Amino acid sequence: MENIEKEVEKVMKFVDGNTELAGQLLGRMRTDCEYYIAKRPNYINILWAGAGNEVLQIETMKALYNFLSESKISIRMTYDDILKFEKEMK
Repeated sequence: MENIEKEVEKVMKFVDGNTELAGQLLGRMRTDCEYYIAKRPNYINILWAGAGNEVLQIETMKALYNFLSESKISIRMTYDDILKFEKEMK
C-alpha cells in the first residue's frame, strides 16, 4: 500500500493544483473503469494506471475527487461511483 500512496502523491504533485487537469484526468479514469468493467478480461490494459493496477486506479480517483471536492469544483460523478467501480473491479 505504501507504493500506492507514493504513486498517488506523484499524480497529485503533477496535477499541482490545476483543477482543469484534475477533472480531465478523473474523467478519463472513469471512462477507463467503465470500459474495463464492460470488457474484462479482454481489455485489462485499458486502465490509466496500467494492467493489474486496479488499486492504484481507484486510489488515484479518490484523491482527485477529494481534491476537486475541496476546491468546490463541479464533479460529474460521486464518491459512491468510485466505490462502486472499486467493488466491481475486484
